[in-house]
Amino acid sequence: MRHVRMAVMAALAAGMGMAAPADAQREDFRWSGQVARGQAIEVHGISGDVDARPASGDRVEVVGRFTGRDADRLRVEVVQREGRTIICTVYPGNGGTGRGTSPCGNGGGGNGRMNATVNYTVRVPAGVRLVASTVSGDVRADDLRGDVRANTVSGDVRVGTSETASATTVSGDVDVTFGAMSGNTTFSTVSGDVTVRAGDRVNAEVTATTVSGDIDGDFGVERNQSRSPGNRTAHGQIGRGGSRVRISTVNGDINVERAN
Repeated sequence: MRHVRMAVMAALAAGMGMAAPADAQREDFRWSGQVARGQAIEVHGISGDVDARPASGDRVEVVGRFTGRDADRLRVEVVQREGRTIICTVYPGNGGTGRGTSPCGNGGGGNGRMNATVNYTVRVPAGVRLVASTVSGDVRADDLRGDVRANTVSGDVRVGTSETASATTVSGDVDVTFGAMSGNTTFSTVSGDVTVRAGDRVNAEVTATTVSGDIDGDFGVERNQSRSPGNRTAHGQIGRGGSRVRISTVNGDINVERAN
């Protein structure tokens, strides 16, 4: 009889759509607020992408979409600091914002063993600085009108802004179009290609280095073979020079172009 009762209960559960989902279902994280021109919105993920686009108005909007069977164990923190609004993914055992050496805490809690992801979509008004980072995922920032700093560890970085930019990854490609300079900047990866397109307001000295790859450019950059076999370094100038742009990869090609 016990086996019969269990079979009946299983059949009823299936008929009522009560089967447990493979992934935990969780409501999206949402935040919206005013961030003044010149101030920063920072979005720091751990597992998942960060995708930034222009805002239609003057408010920053952030949506975080949770996926994975352990998604209900994650939380997202929002912290306001002077000139910065910081949004962080926090895993169980992580110190949280304001603790540890990074904005998202000390990174503890064994999050690498969890099946959980937060993918962020960010709407950024003109003049607001964006800082976007993740550990495992891509970072994209398209058609922005403010300074951008983007980085990941395992993933691609793509940035398009009319203002200044910096972008780094360890395993992935870097593709950046930027329109202005305010100080020095870096575009780098370890395993991947780097493409940089500079706008008319960019004036900088360029140093490009690759160990295994080629260097091409639109600025009369001469490729010089170093003494180490396979290690190539090139120097050039964008516009009037002045600030410094450093571009590097270990295993990949570098291309420097004038933005259309």
